[in-house]
Amino acid sequence: MLRRLPGTLVALLASACFVSLSPAADPEPAVPSEPGEPSAAERAVRLYDEERYEEARAALEALDAAGRADGPLLYRLSFCLDLGAEREARGRTLARAVAALERETAEHGGLESWFYLSGAYRSQGRTSDAARVAAEATRRIESGALPKTERPVDLFRVGKLYEDQQRADEAAAWYRRALEGFAERPGAFPAYVRWSRRYLGNLLLARSDWEGAEREYAALAAEGKAQAGDWFRLAVARARGGRWEGAAEAWRESERADPAGGDDARYARQLALQAAEVGTLPSFSQDGRTWNLLEKEDLERTLLASAQVAQDASARLAAEGAPLDPALREGQARELAEARRIFLAAGIEYAARGLPIRETAFEGGYAPLVFHADRWKVPEPERAGEEPARP
Repeated sequence: MLRRLPGTLVALLASACFVSLSPAADPEPAVPSEPGEPSAAERAVRLYDEERYEEARAALEALDAAGRADGPLLYRLSFCLDLGAEREARGRTLARAVAALERETAEHGGLESWFYLSGAYRSQGRTSDAARVAAEATRRIESGALPKTERPVDLFRVGKLYEDQQRADEAAAWYRRALEGFAERPGAFPAYVRWSRRYLGNLLLARSDWEGAEREYAALAAEGKAQAGDWFRLAVARARGGRWEGAAEAWRESERADPAGGDDARYARQLALQAAEVGTLPSFSQDGRTWNLLEKEDLERTLLASAQVAQDASARLAAEGAPLDPALREGQARELAEARRIFLAAGIEYAARGLPIRETAFEGGYAPLVFHADRWKVPEPERAGEEPARP
């Protein structure tokens, strides 16, 4: 069984154009609401939270035109414009959002303004400023200067502020609390839920917690909006835990989610299906190292050498032209079985790292060994009276 996930695969999600989803106060609605009815800003935010971005954009633009868009609302509007590929308008609106958020935080604004200012800086590529603002916000939270809240959306915001500082343990703890709260209102904040689960899944993969990572990515998949990368990482978590059939299923879903870019997932799936047939794979390479310690070139040499065993065996069988002696046949079968197990272990390690398994197998000439398990077996001898199989 493979042991530990290399860091190359588990780089955490990029924060650019972060989807923010929290409610904001509307100082004065353009049209007075009836008692108990949501204000114009609350309606706009609700549309945004439900990922109805075109409708949200129209509502936010109306608030902006009326002079009633604060920093968080302007940030949301900039995101909607970005989705519409209106980059210039998005840039102008984002700059206005930053200016408003800077004023709000300077005037002792609440958690929402600090959260959005950090996100806005990150969207502008100002990562050091984002980390600085996030650190100041969490300092205020820890000191009590910013009031604590148990609203799930605010718990998420705190988690994201810790994430922006690369404080993984704190971020994970707040994201878990947020997810518990979101579970009480299914569908209310879908983007926040996805973000939290992806973060936790990546973190758990990096820490070799295969069961935990599988749990987060399986939950994300169950919510119906998993992307190809989510399915791929779910497959990796299952493969690391030796759950070959489950890994094959997740790799198949990864390919389905991105057919044009699914070649590596397709190859990985075939390797996992063969692993399910074989059972347990070796934990160590032939030189005694665990697979995660092998460099890319080491894995490629191992794949090539193992494949050569099968190719040489095939050539010998073709040259013999007659059934093998039973003792030779048994020895040949053992040699092929061992080479196959090493090939599969190296191949799954290679694929799990996100390395180009399809290209490497094709160029190495052993792609058929990935897709045809019978190439790793000695053909059964023909029984007396049977005609030779026709090509």
